[in-house]
Amino acid sequence: MPAPVPAFVTNTVCVGSLTTFTNNTTSGVSYSWSFGDGSALSTVTNPTHTYPVVNTYSATLIATGANTCTASVTMPVVVKPQPTASFNAPTACLGSPTIFNNTSVSTGTTNYSWNFGDASTTTDTSSIKNPSYTYPAPGVYTVSLALTAGTGCSANATFTVLVSPLPSVSVTSPPPFCPGSTVPSPVLTSTPSTGVTYSWSNNNTAIGLGANGSGVPPPFIAGQNTNTSNLIGIITITPYLNGCAGSPATQTIIIQPAPVIIQGAVELCPNQVSPAIVLNTIPAGIAA
Repeated sequence: MPAPVPAFVTNTVCVGSLTTFTNNTTSGVSYSWSFGDGSALSTVTNPTHTYPVVNTYSATLIATGANTCTASVTMPVVVKPQPTASFNAPTACLGSPTIFNNTSVSTGTTNYSWNFGDASTTTDTSSIKNPSYTYPAPGVYTVSLALTAGTGCSANATFTVLVSPLPSVSVTSPPPFCPGSTVPSPVLTSTPSTGVTYSWSNNNTAIGLGANGSGVPPPFIAGQNTNTSNLIGIITITPYLNGCAGSPATQTIIIQPAPVIIQGAVELCPNQVSPAIVLNTIPAGIAA
């Protein structure tokens, strides 16, 4: 009887994947495999094995023939590193690009394939490492990344990104105030109705309100107006949602001048009847 002639081939795999051993032995009836990593022997004709770490291992096949003669062959088995796909992206404001930060780990020249999850188009793809994409509408999008490392090993990852709408706010201007009266906080109407925050600025602190602040402008005491014309302040209110700023709205605060009565001196002789006193005001036309 002829002696066995052992032979086998394996596939090159990425760490964590199964290595398949294809037995091409002739005149063999039983087999013993040593995978070269210290694991237990196998007697399967065409075994599979998962190697624990990246390395080039020496696998040995011992074939036994019908005449109990044995022969062996040793072949290298290559286990390549497995890349890791990962990325993140901050919340983006509608109309601004979403910036993707690729944190993948791979070996050699790596090819990237992105799909940005925009169902409104078929061109929401990219092959660059750190792309950006501008979404046409607010919402939540599931983005996928597939990469192939220079070793031929591949990996995939997904990430959910949020595109925030831009909020809006409206406010009305109140009627004029007298000096020293209370100016109430404005009533703000926002879209959406919840989750919106505000900042404000005031171009004229003489009206009695500070230069700027956060939240809804607080009530304040109207400042004194010793001029003959109205004291005017413009309060600019900017809405925010998820860090995104919407278009500002403005409120005009008018503080009227405080009236002043002007009366000249009247000279009278003893027992003379005083004439009617005519009072003049500044501004003119105010009832005294």
